[in-house]
Amino acid sequence: MNASWYVLRCCNALSSVVWIEASSTLGQDLIGSTVGDVYRTVGVVGTCLELAQGPISSPTISQTHTISTSVSGLIQTFSNDCSDSACTNCTALTPIPSPSPDPTDTPTPTPSVTPSSTPPVTPSNSQPAISPTPTSSSVPTPGEACCYSCNEWIFENNSPIVQTISYTDCYGNDLTVNINPSGTLYLCICEGSNIIVSDGDVSFAQIGVCTPSCIGDICTSYTITNTDDLNQTFEYTECFSGNNHNNTTIIITLGSTESKVVCSCTIPVNRTGGSSNIVAGVACQCEEVPATPTPSPTGSNTPTPEVTPTNTLSPTNSETPTPTPTPTPTNSVTPTHSVTPTNTVTSTPTITQTPTHSVTPTQTLTNTPTITQTLTPSQTCPQTTQYIAGEVVQGNKIRVNLWNDPGLTNQASALCDYQVEGYMVGSQGFSIRVLELFPLMTTK
Repeated sequence: MNASWYVLRCCNALSSVVWIEASSTLGQDLIGSTVGDVYRTVGVVGTCLELAQGPISSPTISQTHTISTSVSGLIQTFSNDCSDSACTNCTALTPIPSPSPDPTDTPTPTPSVTPSSTPPVTPSNSQPAISPTPTSSSVPTPGEACCYSCNEWIFENNSPIVQTISYTDCYGNDLTVNINPSGTLYLCICEGSNIIVSDGDVSFAQIGVCTPSCIGDICTSYTITNTDDLNQTFEYTECFSGNNHNNTTIIITLGSTESKVVCSCTIPVNRTGGSSNIVAGVACQCEEVPATPTPSPTGSNTPTPEVTPTNTLSPTNSETPTPTPTPTPTNSVTPTHSVTPTNTVTSTPTITQTPTHSVTPTQTLTNTPTITQTLTPSQTCPQTTQYIAGEVVQGNKIRVNLWNDPGLTNQASALCDYQVEGYMVGSQGFSIRVLELFPLMTTK
């Protein structure tokens, strides 16, 4: 009689997979569990395991680790989710040594120590199978991603029956998904994708943009194969969120022996209950961030006439700029000036006259001499070095703050109206264009 196994993955490293025999002491703790349940280890603090398969006699996910003998039991987490605060490490798991170690112990491997018959240890499907796998399919890989040209669409099924939508998702996978009767569905679709609906009673429109988003999990590619004689439906979680939704639950239907590669934040689930294979593959990756030219911070209507004093100045620490009215700059100004210095000159500063909204806060000029110009000059904004940093707030909004120090501990105030523009790149590889006007604090 073949043994039955539970297949679990470490929440903090989903590629770390352990098999637990159903008849073992730890296996008894998993009786009645369902795929997706999360358990923490007793005896080793901080390790959480998510049930991927089981009980099953022939697991389709390869075992990469064993569980420590210090683990005396498994207890379901309070939240039953990998984002639980108790899940911090994978120290309860020990990697399985490679089945093909370097032949350091046999310096003369002449006869048949490492002959050409060794490839069965490393199958040609490029998956380092440590334990036998009943599937011969190769490692599933997603299609060509379009994370930075990914759009949010809304679909409404106005008919009383299930309809289907065919499209290319933002990891490049061609999909046909179900939309329930009288239901509404938000999808993230690759820009330029063909969208095909099964019935004219399904209306749809583009309503925003999408970005990669798998909170607490890694977006992983899975090959789902229906090994049953009848059609079956499967459920998984989309790896993107849009302006109006977060991580849609996708439902697909596969015919007998049909396979499909999907990218999911969670392990796909067979909703029908028949026989099937679900094989985890590599992490789904975005394409490289598209290169964008650095825009000019001032534009065509930002005059930058240079004023070079003929006499050299040495401003004192107590010098205070004299406020003067707002200038009306033109593109060709040769200002004359009279300087009231308090000291003998040691350096020749170059002062750039710009409108008040476009001061570039990357230069360092600790003191500004009082200069009277025929241009009807304005109050010169004190220039100093300041720092900006972005953070995610409310799940899907970006806040940009201004700081006085590189350690981002002393929050700054804008000394003038000025503009900061650029791209922010997140830890999962996606980027967003940010335009900030200080002190107006407007984010686009």
